[in-house]
Amino acid sequence: MTQNIYHENNQLPNIIVGRDLGLDTIKAFATLLVIVGHVIQYTNVDFDHSLFFKVIYSFHMPLFMFISGYLMPKIMERKFLLLKFKQLVVPFVLWSLLLISLNNPALIKAGDAYQFLDRCYQLFLRPDDGGLWFLWVLFLNFLVFTLLEGKYRIIFSIVIIAALTLLQFINRDFTLFGLGLFRWHYFFFVLGFLARNDSVLTKIKINIWVVFIVTLILMSQWDRTAITDFFGIAINSHALVVFVTLMVKYLCAVGAIIVIFSLKDKLKVTNGFISIFALESIGYYATQFLFFGVFALAWSLKDVNSYLDQFYVFILISSCCTLSIVFLNKYSCTKKYLLGKVAKNNKLY
Repeated sequence: MTQNIYHENNQLPNIIVGRDLGLDTIKAFATLLVIVGHVIQYTNVDFDHSLFFKVIYSFHMPLFMFISGYLMPKIMERKFLLLKFKQLVVPFVLWSLLLISLNNPALIKAGDAYQFLDRCYQLFLRPDDGGLWFLWVLFLNFLVFTLLEGKYRIIFSIVIIAALTLLQFINRDFTLFGLGLFRWHYFFFVLGFLARNDSVLTKIKINIWVVFIVTLILMSQWDRTAITDFFGIAINSHALVVFVTLMVKYLCAVGAIIVIFSLKDKLKVTNGFISIFALESIGYYATQFLFFGVFALAWSLKDVNSYLDQFYVFILISSCCTLSIVFLNKYSCTKKYLLGKVAKNNKLY
């Protein structure tokens, strides 16, 4: 099993020893895509019709879940779930409280405890309404998959995914406690586990270029909410809209994962920036929202939707995030509770 080593002195040569560098490159790529996707979302009012937005959002979070499942051990060590709770849920709660406080200064100033607690309650009731949902949903993946440990784990996982999909088919707003997001992403978590332990991706005898082209074509039809028009053909049935939307989303994400992981062994690059983005994914994921909130007003005063302007915003946000992560790593308290680094040699994926 690949060891994910992170020494206290944070020296790069020590960090990369024993790691899967190809996987690190893919994870760093996914981390960058998260920031790019949010840049488009925050700076382009019509982001849903941006082709780059469609392409990025069609697979980048499923890719993260796939990687986490790929690194999931067959046999869990003692206190595995407690470790994941500390790595994911604790940062989720603390960053959520911090962002709620920063985004609602009037409530803090007025001392309106009831309204503040209601904002917190609503966020935890519907974590998908907040940007940090990924940490909570990833923990749910670890939780359910660990509890299902045994001979029929995969069968039970398929039943859970099917049941939650049916519930969402009946009620499209089925999102309480992140279960809607969990249903969608748990599939890729399980697929990642099967890819590592049963080599399901290598058993697929399909030309990668065919998968790549078909996936790109489908990405042009991908929609964040619902596909009501498929290659110019209007879809009037609600049931058919849900079905087509789900199929396109699954095919786009799986196709992108197949293409990207086919390149894993060719992406073994020893690079400091790649290692940092791979190791600090939680940090980049969380800190970016601090700066999107700070700069949102400035962007609203200017039409920032040219590719060059968005590139400048990306450099600004990623640089601010990097500086913040360096600062947070200096103190054991912030490193532990905000970045989820609870011990040496933890699996930080």
